Amino acid sequence: MRENPNTPEAPRYLATVQQSAKALLVLLNDILDSAKLEKGKLELEQTDFNLTELLDNVVSTLWVEARNKQLELKLILDPKLKPYYFGAADRLRQVLLNLLGNAIKFTERGTVTLEVSTSANGVQIAIRDTGIGIAPERLSRIFEPFTQADASMSRRFGGTGLGTTISKQLVELMGGALTASSVPGEGSCFTVSLPLTAGT
Repeated sequence: MRENPNTPEAPRYLATVQQSAKALLVLLNDILDSAKLEKGKLELEQTDFNLTELLDNVVSTLWVEARNKQLELKLILDPKLKPYYFGAADRLRQVLLNLLGNAIKFTERGTVTLEVSTSANGVQIAIRDTGIGIAPERLSRIFEPFTQADASMSRRFGGTGLGTTISKQLVELMGGALTASSVPGEGSCFTVSLPLTAGT
């Protein structure tokens, strides 16, 4: 490629380099976030934010990825949701991109749904998919660092196995809870419960 940058393979090589660089950046950021969380040095920046706008942004970011796999990507919003909430918007976006991105990654066909509703103490967010699912013995360890549903998944789908760990740590730092349920061969559901208060 260096000798003849105009070969037909050049765009493919460039795309591979860009994808590798992006993957390394994600890995580095994940490791840095994980280290800060473990040491209790990650601080949340809380502001008033438009929740619907944030959710639309998350779905728009991953829409092309879902379309390329011919998946239906749904966003379902409870009409009782308030326009604005007070919380760590950037970290919530990070959590949702992680979880929704995983749902798309591990779903070969069908639907990935992001459903948001009000709850007694704030907001509940469910990310459901019709993907490969997670075996019970793996599900109990899904939030451990560098863990995926199966050891072979890293080779097949890529990823570090840190995304769900960091997501759980961030949600708990925000005062919430992250849980997972799954049926192998049918799909999974990750549920985020956050004590968000109304913003202005």
